[in-house]
Amino acid sequence: MYAFVTFKEEESLLEVLYRPHVLGSQKVNVLRAKNRLKTKSTENIDADIRKLFIGGIPALTTFEEFKEYFAQFGELTDSMLPAKSKDSKLNSGFGFVTFRDPRSAQRVLSQGSNHFLRAKWVF
Repeated sequence: MYAFVTFKEEESLLEVLYRPHVLGSQKVNVLRAKNRLKTKSTENIDADIRKLFIGGIPALTTFEEFKEYFAQFGELTDSMLPAKSKDSKLNSGFGFVTFRDPRSAQRVLSQGSNHFLRAKWVF
């Protein structure tokens, strides 16, 4: 299982990275995401976003439905909808889409509360 968190302050990030975390009885690994953007300034990061995390996906949504829905916003260079398990036809409830043009990703983000798959809101 994966989760992504964005911190406003660098100090908060460092505090989380360098102390142990346990959820229930399970140790949680906390890692810093690698910035793969080729921009030198953080001022233009939003303009370069191409890859989006999509959560809240209904378990019965197929990869084809997922990909087709997000392709309406622009050309996809990659998409991923992991299965719940190796032999399962159910998805894990999250996925990723990567657009060729960052403006396509911005179109998706600008309509944040209006995305539905199988009549369920996804974010």
